[in-house]
Amino acid sequence: MTKPDRSSETSAFQSLLALIDRLRGKNGCPWDRRQRLDDTPAYVLEEAYELAEAIEQNHLGKIKEELGDLVFLALFVAKILEDDNGVAMHQVIEANIAKMKQRHPHIFAQSTFHTEQEVLLNWEETKVREKKDGASIYHGLVRTLPALMLAKKVQEKASRLGFDWLEIQGPVSKLQEELDELAELAQGQESKERTAEEFGDILFSLVNVARHMDLEPEACLRKATDKFIHRFQSMEQALQRENKRLRDMDQQEMDDYWEEAKKTNSTQHN
Repeated sequence: MTKPDRSSETSAFQSLLALIDRLRGKNGCPWDRRQRLDDTPAYVLEEAYELAEAIEQNHLGKIKEELGDLVFLALFVAKILEDDNGVAMHQVIEANIAKMKQRHPHIFAQSTFHTEQEVLLNWEETKVREKKDGASIYHGLVRTLPALMLAKKVQEKASRLGFDWLEIQGPVSKLQEELDELAELAQGQESKERTAEEFGDILFSLVNVARHMDLEPEACLRKATDKFIHRFQSMEQALQRENKRLRDMDQQEMDDYWEEAKKTNSTQHN
């Protein structure tokens, strides 16, 4: 792999900053000029999800495009921060550089870590030290993350401090315990709130199992959902060819068409 040409990157970065300055300038785009910080969260989330999807699809062209959109948006938000709050863009970048150096003492200081686990543990401990005295490892945790991602991050933080099962059988047994509890509740007349609590425990336990198996639960669920959509669309197409409607069928007929859709979809993916 050839060494990156940083001079070209610097030039491109300056061109992008100049573009943003023009869009936000006196004679710039009316829409871009009126944007404020509280207008931007939805755009940031959308662009981040589009990049994540491109990465999951391993589509290099889309990754390049969506990454460019996210970089543009990050600098656009920084420009708004500069215009409306007087926080210069170089201050944002310099503060981040300082933080990254502090969190990598094995690279920029005299500390020595031998394993990835030691690096991650130091990362969490450094983050706590950066906060106020007595701060929790969950201080500053972004609670608006998608629920599966949030659960995984919560578990990872505890694990880095040693609060975790050592073997996969631990979370698997816990999952079975939670499933048994839900099954027991289903036989009684428990409140919806109590049932919802147990169902949440199952989801949390499932995330724990996925984490121990080095799986990304958010991606797994999206893949399963996509698979269901493809199979259902295959079933719809089969019904349309035969001029039939799903709502007119009994359970057995639905199951037959569903099984056939599964076979068709499986063949298409092989």
